[in-house]
Parts: sequence; structure tokens; C-alpha cells
Amino acid sequence: YADVQYPHRVRSALATNIFKIPEHKIRVIAGDVGGGFGTKGWQYPEHRLVLWAARKLGRPVKWACERREAIPADEHARDNVSEAELALDARGRFLALRVRTLANVGAYVSSDRNLLATFSNVVTLVGVYTVPAAHVEVTSVLTNTNSTAPYRGAGRPEATYVIERLIDDTARELGLDPVELRRANLIPASSMPYRTPLGMTYDCGDFERNMDDGVKLAEVAGFALRREESRLRGRLRGIALVNAIERAAAAQPEFAEIRFAPSGSATVLMGTKNQGQGHETTFRQILHERLGLDPADVRYIDGDTDRVAFGMGTMGSRSTVIGGTALWMAADKVIAKGMKIAARLLEAAEADLVFADGRFTVAGTDRAVAITDVARAAFQPAQLPPGLEPGLYETGTFVPKQDTWPNGCHVCEVEVDPDTGAVTLLSYVVVDDVGTVINPVTLKGQIHGGVAQGVGQAL
Repeated sequence: YADVQYPHRVRSALATNIFKIPEHKIRVIAGDVGGGFGTKGWQYPEHRLVLWAARKLGRPVKWACERREAIPADEHARDNVSEAELALDARGRFLALRVRTLANVGAYVSSDRNLLATFSNVVTLVGVYTVPAAHVEVTSVLTNTNSTAPYRGAGRPEATYVIERLIDDTARELGLDPVELRRANLIPASSMPYRTPLGMTYDCGDFERNMDDGVKLAEVAGFALRREESRLRGRLRGIALVNAIERAAAAQPEFAEIRFAPSGSATVLMGTKNQGQGHETTFRQILHERLGLDPADVRYIDGDTDRVAFGMGTMGSRSTVIGGTALWMAADKVIAKGMKIAARLLEAAEADLVFADGRFTVAGTDRAVAITDVARAAFQPAQLPPGLEPGLYETGTFVPKQDTWPNGCHVCEVEVDPDTGAVTLLSYVVVDDVGTVINPVTLKGQIHGGVAQGVGQAL
């Protein structure tokens, strides 16, 4: 039992690299892990030691860690020192970016995870801007601190901070409006897909629209008046606008399985791992949309290597994009087999059937059969077409051809007491282009959580 984000990969590492035993001899169960954010993305030494101790003693061993201990002992993140230069022409157009970063990776490197954030930091340093040339040099150093690893963004927040801070400093030094300097250099929507000088291809994005919406919602035009009001009260007021883009859902496979029982009820087994994001809700909703199943009647299983055949787990904003697509593919296979069974039940040609809202219908008639009835029939050989295997359970595996690029504009306004240093968060505006929204409630929860976590780190 371990609070990890990708149980199958942890099992493989423990079996192959540590204990040198077949994978089936290790079972990893990850229950409600209480949030992950990258910190729980891999196995820690304690996971190995507990298994070693259990084998030595011949009895179960439990190791518990309180939050007070976990905070200093777990992997940390974001310990870079960067020197950055931005070249512009006389019109204020960006010409080139040069960044030199000293990245602290901690006292030791136990896996490539400890370097992942450093690598990921590089590819988005140009942000959402047209920068013809870029040169990045990163030196990773070992120190006497905790190892560093991905934590809520895996290097992308650091990259955003560098380019956006550099633009603000440039605007201040040249006496330019920071919003207009950004506008003059945004990658236009008409240029998509756009290949950056750092080798990434943005598939889509309307960055100027995002920024315009952010400026309007945050009432940036009235900031000067609000700042003067704060000054008269002895307070300092500041505002910051940031355009951000994230490399998400990297091109790795994900697995989903749909199993119908003889009663007609369904179970979905996912290779992703929920840590509070609402996977149970989102994936049930996908099944409802594709198969017409009542979400309340669908059992959801993840995080168990003996019950779920395979999975890459959850990290890098990948679960809905890749796992959801794998689930849709499995549902398509269910429909394809269901068509054969429904044709037999309805005494119709398979080509004459259509599937919608959970029902197989003979086109142009009211003759139909529900998918739950088809599932029941799937376990009764006498009701199956010749040569069709009994049962209704299908899998889907999806490997995306490229990354996705969610992006947006955030605007934050604060007030500072110069005597005490106390910071008051006055407003925070988010404009995010996330693509297709599956569930608005869980989406907003993710955004709210990200803002709260970011504000917490900043303060």
C-alpha cells in the first residue's frame, strides 16, 4: 500500500531494479493518496525498505510518516538561479533570448525524475512570444539539500517566471507599457501550428484574445487610480500580468478497460490514478456520453496493479486527455460488439442499426434494445451470433502523436503594508484555454487549487 501516482511503474521499478523478482510477485495498491502534484510520483527509499523488512521478518510491515516529517523529508522543487537576456530591435520586437541556469537537484539523484523539472523548464522558456532565436544553458549541481523533482508544473512555472519577469524588467527599463510590449510580440493565432526555436510545436492558441480578456476582467486600465488610493492610505499596490503556456499530456500510452457483468452493470478500470482531481466523475461522465450509462451504475477502479492490467499513472495533466481517449476507444469496441448482439436480438442486419443514448435502434423504426440488455445477452450463448465469444469487456490503449498546449493569462493585484510587509491579495483573474471542457465543476476546482498553491508558494 503506497501513496504513489503511478502504481504500475512503481511496481516495475521495485521488481526489476530493486528486488530482481517477477512483477507479478509485487502488488501495489494506491488508495486515496490525498493529492500528489508530482511529489508522490515515484517510489521513495521507504517503499523499498518496508518491502525488504517484510521479507526479512516474514510478516507485514507498516511505515507511517506524519505531515510534519513529510514536509522536510519529501522531494522539494524550484531551486534555480537564472541569468536571462532579451534582445529587441528598435521597434520593440524580440530578437533573441539567452538564459543560463544553475539548477540545484539536491544531495543525490535517485532517478531521472530528479532532472525532469530541469529539462522541462527549458522547452517553454520562450513562452507565447515570437522569439526567432534562443540559447539555453543549464548546469545541474549537487548540494546538501533535499532532492528536487516535479511539483505542480514540473519546470514550466519556472520558465514562465523567467520570461515574464524579463519582459517586465525590459518594459520598465525602456519606459514601455508592459502589456503592449507583450502584445507586440505574441505569437498570432494565424501562425498555428507554430514551431519555437527550442524545438516545440504549439498546435493552437489565441494568446492575444486570452490577454485581452485578462486585461478587461482585471480592469487594468483603472489600476493607476487604485494605486493612488492605496498610497494615500500608506499602502503599496502592485499588479502583474502573466501569459503562460504548458506542455501537457506527453506522448505516452494510457490504458482503460470496460467490463460488463451478466447483470448488465459496468465497471471501468483506469490506468490513471486519481488523487482528488475527480477522475471518478469525469470518466463516468465520458461513459455516459458515449454509452448512455447512468454514472451511478458504473463502478470505478484504479490504483491496483492486480486489478488494472496496465497504466502510466497520473502526472503532467494527462489523465483526461489520454486516459479519457483510451476509455472512449474501449467504449467504441463495446458498441462494435454490441451491434452484432443487438442485430441478433432485433432480427435485423447490423448495417441497419444505429447506436445513440444507450440504445441500439433499427434505423427508421421504433425497434430498439438498451445496451444493458445487450450486455445481459452477451453472457447467454444461445442469444449470440455464431462464432461470437460470450461476455462484453473491452480495452482501449491510446498513444497521442503530440503534446497538448493549454495556455492562458493570469492577472494578480496585491496591496503591501510597507511597515509590516503584510501582503493582501486583492484580486486574481484567470483566463485559461483548456480545450474541450468535460466537467466544468472539476475544471474550476483544478484552477482554484492551482491558484491557491501558486499563491502559497509565492508568499
